[in-house]
Amino acid sequence: MNRNFLYFIICITLYSCKPSCEDDPNLSSDELSWLTYSNGQMAIFKNDTGAIDTVYAKISFELHCPLTDDNGCNHCYQSGESSLTNFKDLPNAIFLIGIDHYNKWFPSNMNSVHFGNSANLFSHDIPQNNVTINNKTYNNVYNFGGTYYSKANGIISFTTGTVHWYRVL
Repeated sequence: MNRNFLYFIICITLYSCKPSCEDDPNLSSDELSWLTYSNGQMAIFKNDTGAIDTVYAKISFELHCPLTDDNGCNHCYQSGESSLTNFKDLPNAIFLIGIDHYNKWFPSNMNSVHFGNSANLFSHDIPQNNVTINNKTYNNVYNFGGTYYSKANGIISFTTGTVHWYRVL
């Protein structure tokens, strides 16, 4: 009986001395809230001249594991992107909202929401309330260089050259 107990204690000790490789790689619910659109969701925009353009959203997620600590543990983070592309009237337009998960292993990902391929982060900005666009009032709106975005509505409006586009659906 003492021998079995000794084996049990040795096993417990060896198991508890094993390095912990616990990680938290997945996007949090707050981070996911930046990805407004669902995959395949339709968005319709109308411009000042009356032209209408319909696009569909694409959502993608990736897992990145760039860090291995001294114990041999791989540490990962998830990134997500929501994009609107293939505008009929704007063939080169790509509206991309991306975010990288923040955790203790990747502190530089904190507030990493970015618009397009830009390094400019707009999650640091304070959203505006009572923003009227095309005779409709919105709250919690971010203005990124003339592109108006909210977590609740996605891209609300944008300007290309002198033409202003408004989301109608």
